Amino acid sequence: MSSLTVTVRVWAKILKMMDDNKQLAQRIDVAIQSASQEVTNLRSELTANSSRLAELGAGDRERDPLMENHDPQHNHHHA
Repeated sequence: MSSLTVTVRVWAKILKMMDDNKQLAQRIDVAIQSASQEVTNLRSELTANSSRLAELGAGDRERDPLMENHDPQHNHHHA
C-alpha cells in the first residue's frame, strides 16, 4: 500500500469524523433549544400559578383578615 493511499484513507476518516461531529453538534443544538423553550414554558406557567395563588390569598384575606395567622390544621389539640 502506498503512502498516498494511506494518506487518502486517513483524510477520508478525518472528514467522516468531522461530518459526524457536525451532525452531533446540530442534534445537541436542537435539544438545547427544545429544553430552553420548555424552561421558558415552565417559568411562564409558574408565574401564572403564583399570580393565581396570590389572587386567591388576597381574596381570602379580604373575607377574613384573621386568616393570615389562622391555620385550621394546627388548631386541633392532640391528646
